[in-house]
Amino acid sequence: MKKKFLKTSTYIVLATMLGLTAAYALRSERAIAQGDSPGGKLEGTWRADVTVTNCAGVPIRTFQSLITYVPPATPTVSGGSVLEQSNSTFFRSGGQGIWRHEGGLNFSTNFRFFLFNSSGVLTGTSDVTKSIVLGPGDNEYTATTASEIRDLNGNLLQAGCATDIARRVQ
Repeated sequence: MKKKFLKTSTYIVLATMLGLTAAYALRSERAIAQGDSPGGKLEGTWRADVTVTNCAGVPIRTFQSLITYVPPATPTVSGGSVLEQSNSTFFRSGGQGIWRHEGGLNFSTNFRFFLFNSSGVLTGTSDVTKSIVLGPGDNEYTATTASEIRDLNGNLLQAGCATDIARRVQ
């Protein structure tokens, strides 16, 4: 009887340890996916001052953008969704895409928006790629941006660059 009790107790302890290890691993994986660890948290809404440059760093114009980084749907994904709106022009839709935690304070995002002419006719798309470095307080970031404007057939019409300075909307 004593041997059976010890054997059962051993299995219970092992099962508990295994369960706790699995729970800790899932929690850690979710934290990394959300950018909570080790480098910070990107999730939330940010207001960015975007400065368009000539890709050699010479500023052309500045506009504001609101970007929302939505958390991942599952704990094992290392990123989430992006929703973007800006006051750059009336002739574009809001952007939608994805973001990824690249490690530490580094993130990347890709999103697309549609372009229209003054009559409201769809003329093409713009794909935007950002490399983001989160500030140490998790309330600001800087980003370098590359964009490509394409016609409806996918032909590249223009490539561009920009830099962002963003602050978390509280």
